[in-house]
Amino acid sequence: MMKFSAFFFFLSTVTIHGSYASYSEDIAKNKLLPMSAAAYSNSSVNACLNNTFKNAQLINKYKTGFLDPHTAISVISNDDRAIIIAFGGSSIFTDLVLVDSQPYFGNKTQFIGGGNLTGHNIGGSFASITAAYVLKLGFYTSSQVLLYTFGQPRTGDNAFAIAHDQLLGASSYRITHRQDPIPHVPQKTDDGYYHHENEIFYNNNMTTGEGYAECDADESSSCSDGNLFDLSIDDHRHYFNVEVAKFGSAGCKN
Repeated sequence: MMKFSAFFFFLSTVTIHGSYASYSEDIAKNKLLPMSAAAYSNSSVNACLNNTFKNAQLINKYKTGFLDPHTAISVISNDDRAIIIAFGGSSIFTDLVLVDSQPYFGNKTQFIGGGNLTGHNIGGSFASITAAYVLKLGFYTSSQVLLYTFGQPRTGDNAFAIAHDQLLGASSYRITHRQDPIPHVPQKTDDGYYHHENEIFYNNNMTTGEGYAECDADESSSCSDGNLFDLSIDDHRHYFNVEVAKFGSAGCKN
């Protein structure tokens, strides 16, 4: 099998104590994507912070696992009055899941708010679960939490999707890029896996001004579910017209 591990990632960010309601491309592109890239690269976090924000501090960096490590960062953006938690992705997972997803999605765990989670632990899903947990446990309200994920796989079953929708509602956005295959694994026919709301679908290069479709539903043929094929690894590597792994390693500077 060809290896693309240096370029595969799942990108996602949970913003806590934010004050944003509807989807903002500016926030996604210019604030949260760089933090996701920083979490993925891990070594260029401070450079990414300095090139993204005027007044922000790194709280901590986190790393778990050995053979297939997962990374995360927590940041305070003083100008935004926000705590940002960004999760990096898994290169090994992406290589393997495109060949055989069953070993990763076969073992489910129960979510405290209802439904079951898939057996994987990837950035987009980490962020989705984290946002739902802090709301379910009463640490914050939905008006204080904003969830953006990039290239997120299906994280749980239909019952989890319903619970997630009830907790976050319009505070959750799954950003997808053209024919990125990862948002379509595992398949909906595999043990009832299902996305939660809401999808922001870019059926283009994601350059400024090209536009996007917003589907305020768990799954919609008006967004990426309407694709006949989802086979572009390049679309998975690139979000907002940058190769995100390289973007993070370069200190989030084009």
